[in-house]
Amino acid sequence: MTYRVIAMAALLGSASTLHAGGLDRSGQDIGILFEDGNRFEFSFGRVSHSIDGTDVRGGGDTGNIAQDFNVIGGGLKYQYSDQLSFAVVVDEPFGSDVVYPAVPSSTSYGGTQATVDSFAITALARYKFNDSFSMHGGLRYQEVDATVALQGLGYGPLSGYRADFDSDGAVGYVIGAAFEKPDIAMRVALTYNSKITHDLSTLETRNGAPINPAGRTDTEVETPESLNLEFQTGVAADTLVPPITKLASAVASTTSGLARLRSDTSVRTVTIKSLRSRQPMVHGMCPWALNIRRQASSM
Repeated sequence: MTYRVIAMAALLGSASTLHAGGLDRSGQDIGILFEDGNRFEFSFGRVSHSIDGTDVRGGGDTGNIAQDFNVIGGGLKYQYSDQLSFAVVVDEPFGSDVVYPAVPSSTSYGGTQATVDSFAITALARYKFNDSFSMHGGLRYQEVDATVALQGLGYGPLSGYRADFDSDGAVGYVIGAAFEKPDIAMRVALTYNSKITHDLSTLETRNGAPINPAGRTDTEVETPESLNLEFQTGVAADTLVPPITKLASAVASTTSGLARLRSDTSVRTVTIKSLRSRQPMVHGMCPWALNIRRQASSM
C-alpha cells in the first residue's frame, strides 16, 4: 500500500509541472449545448512541450521530461423543440505524459515515468423555461488507465518500482443552470461535474519482480469534481467575448526540490464546426457553415 500511495503522489506531482490544473486537459466543456439549431463539432489539438532543468543532486541537465500528446474531442447537438435539446460530447478529460530521460546527467529522476490516459462520453439534455433561464444535466461515462515507474536516487529504496493500472469505466453526472439575455448575446452558465470513482486492476513490480504474491490488486482512484463558470457577452456586432473559468477542482498536486524545471509549451488547435441553419439558402450561400480556428499560444 505504501508503494502505491507514493506512486500516485509522484504521478500527480509530475503532472502538476505540466499544467496549472494538474491532470485536467479538456475543461469538460459543454458549450455546444447552447448553440442554435442542430450542430456537429470536432476538435484536434497537439501539444508540444519542452520542459527541462537542472538536477539538483547531480548538477546535470534533466533533458526534456515532457512528451508530445494529442487532444481529440467532438460533439453532436440535436434541437428537439424550442425548449428541449440534447447533446453528446466526447473528450479526453484527464491526462499526463511525463517521462524523465534515463541520462547520466540526471540521477535523481532519470527513468521515471508517469502517464495517464482517459476517455469520456457525456450525454446531456437542456430545458429552457423561457428566453432567460434554462437547466441542463446528464450522465458521463469515463474510462481511465495509468502507468507509474519510479527510477533514480531521489526515490531511495523505491527506485525500480512500477505500477500498471488497467483501464476501468465508471459513471458520473453533470448538472447546471444558465441565465441568458439574447438581445446582447450574454450568457452565464454554472455547471457541476461530479467526481467519478474507478477501481483499477493494478500490477505492482519492483525491478521486474511482482510485489504482491497474489498478483493483481484493485486500486480505488477518484477523478475530481469541478464547478465550471462559463460567461460570454457581445461587445460589438457579431463579436463575442467567451471566457471560461473553472471555479473549483479537487486535483491534488505536489512539488519537488530535486529538479529545477524550465517550461516552454506550444499548442496547436484546430476546431471544425458544422452548423445547420434553419434558414433557406440566401444568394447561393450554403446553410452549412464551416469554421476553422487555429490558436497558438506559449507559456
